[in-house]
Amino acid sequence: MSPTSAVSHLFAVMPSRDTRAAASWYATLFGRPSDEEVGDEIIWEISETAWFVLAPHAEHAGHGIATLAVHDLDGVLERLRTYEEETATAAGAAGSEQYLVETYGNGVRHIAVRDPDGNSLALAEEPTPEEPTPEEPTPERIADEV
Repeated sequence: MSPTSAVSHLFAVMPSRDTRAAASWYATLFGRPSDEEVGDEIIWEISETAWFVLAPHAEHAGHGIATLAVHDLDGVLERLRTYEEETATAAGAAGSEQYLVETYGNGVRHIAVRDPDGNSLALAEEPTPEEPTPEEPTPERIADEV
């Protein structure tokens, strides 16, 4: 695949007041610990050419925006619910946030959440391709019939 622009790599930087505190929430979101720490920056490798960086920028915290495509939106939301319930219980607070998933006309499922600093993250999941019904011909079935 050839590049479509002069950009070859992406570092998405999310500002935080306290990267150590926010890292726990992001580890829950991503379903794994960070891949690397450079100074106070905490980094998750998303692909060979894309990284998500949690960086100490208190003056910008709460103003970050990102959209993340996820494979299992329900699984991500369940991890976040569990994390928030455990965090609330440890702090003596009540309950966790309610998540309302929106489904677009093209089948994409979407929700907006906020990290501990108040940054906005949109999580989006593409629809899974529907399996053909037994009546629908597939390339394999057509080849078998010929």
